[in-house]
Amino acid sequence: MAGCITLIIGFFLYRAFVFPRSSRPIVRQAGDFVLVNLGAKIATTAIAILLQQPALHLLGVRAASDAIVHGFAIGIGAVINYAGHKLVSFRA
Repeated sequence: MAGCITLIIGFFLYRAFVFPRSSRPIVRQAGDFVLVNLGAKIATTAIAILLQQPALHLLGVRAASDAIVHGFAIGIGAVINYAGHKLVSFRA
């Protein structure tokens, strides 16, 4: 339930403040918004899983490697999310 509320609020905030000029129908924007968010979530999870072992070996400390990999994955996910919404969800 919280995820659905977050998506709805996020959609309207993105639409109002980040990409206010899209002329596409709101239903298409909303559908693409959900798909882009899903793709970014999958990419973030995959990056975190793939980088966990190499980071653990390089840093040698599990707690630090977990935090660094998690932060890096979230950053990449944010870039994917923004680019996806700009190019797909809210394109002109």
